[in-house]
Amino acid sequence: SAVPGAASEAGAEAELAFLVGSAESGSARPLGRAVVGYAQRQRGVAGGAGEKEGKVGAREGRDVALGAPQELRVLPGRGIACFVAGRLGGGAMRHVIIGNRELMAEAGAASSGLAQDKSTEAAMRRIEDRGHTAVLVAVDKNIVAVLDIADTLKPDAAGTIKALRALGKDV
Repeated sequence: SAVPGAASEAGAEAELAFLVGSAESGSARPLGRAVVGYAQRQRGVAGGAGEKEGKVGAREGRDVALGAPQELRVLPGRGIACFVAGRLGGGAMRHVIIGNRELMAEAGAASSGLAQDKSTEAAMRRIEDRGHTAVLVAVDKNIVAVLDIADTLKPDAAGTIKALRALGKDV
């Protein structure tokens, strides 16, 4: 799920879903697949699984293909950065960064003001305190959202942990 940040323009949530889904559609990262899934859930899936370029169904019922990321840079352990033609604002290229705190600092991305910085950090701590991964999203160097990504436990996880403990492993 996403914890929206400073974005306030009309349609900002739909644009955010489009931008993050488009940016990560070129990535093979597991977190990237989760982000594309988020974008699809926000907009309603129109295409089948395994498609190279995901299609997202707009709330009005028409199909909208995710955009293709340009100049995609995958930064292992930190995130990604690329350019995506936005749907709002006449299709202007938007610089999208999705990643951790260190990547945002390195890229010079910031929230809009001290209060927003504290709110963003508090949201990240709440997500991380639940054992989830907090991922920041910046558009044109403005942090606009925090994504909450959690692993789904496999059905046999409890049995595996019990077996490991029976072997004397600290799990």
